Amino acid sequence: MFKIATYLVYASVVSSLYCIVKSENNTDSVCILKDPLTQCGAFCHASLHPLYDHMANLRKQWKTINDTLHKSCGKLDQLDRVEELKAAIERKIESRHVETVDTISKELQRKFSEQAALVKTVETLLLVSQEKLSILQKIDSPESFELIGDKLFYIADHIQVPWTTAKIACELVNCRLATFDNNEQFEAIQRKLRKGVAYWIGINDRDKEGEFISDATGKAPTFVRWSEGEPGNQDDADDCGFSSI
Repeated sequence: MFKIATYLVYASVVSSLYCIVKSENNTDSVCILKDPLTQCGAFCHASLHPLYDHMANLRKQWKTINDTLHKSCGKLDQLDRVEELKAAIERKIESRHVETVDTISKELQRKFSEQAALVKTVETLLLVSQEKLSILQKIDSPESFELIGDKLFYIADHIQVPWTTAKIACELVNCRLATFDNNEQFEAIQRKLRKGVAYWIGINDRDKEGEFISDATGKAPTFVRWSEGEPGNQDDADDCGFSSI
């Protein structure tokens, strides 16, 4: 019995000595743990604490980066909208520019047409004025008139002018476009006209369509002898009477 006890004690002491020697000679840390859960947990937690802090910092950095990305995306969306608005404005300006240029072009073309028409009108008026002067020079001389019945008539068969021009030319020498008192006077005039030539007379319905009056009196003429089918009044355009054979 004594031997067994001695052996056990000896073994125990040897074991303890071995652990101490191992601890002194080994470069690693060797711990004799009495409560592994408590002792290791605290040790691991202490060892991982810097990693926890680093992860927390990473989360903060990620949040900052994420917020920055959201703001950047928002700014990019705003830039896209600005670009779209800019493009829309440019298209509208271009469209208005084209419309304005087209309008100006049409207006200039209209003005040029008006100017061309005005020049032609002036040229016509100059020609008519020359013709009027020629007519007046002939009308003003008494030998140009011929007594037919109880009226003096002047037959201008050498020039073609509008009815209003003929009317004005007569008025400038205190005359009127001719009207006829009776059939005898009308027949006498007809015999002096050139065949196929139309001569203006002083009968018109310019004031009221269908109501013909004498330019000399402003009243209905005392004598009218229309040709067959006259007055035709085609498209309300026949306002002035003429005589022809």
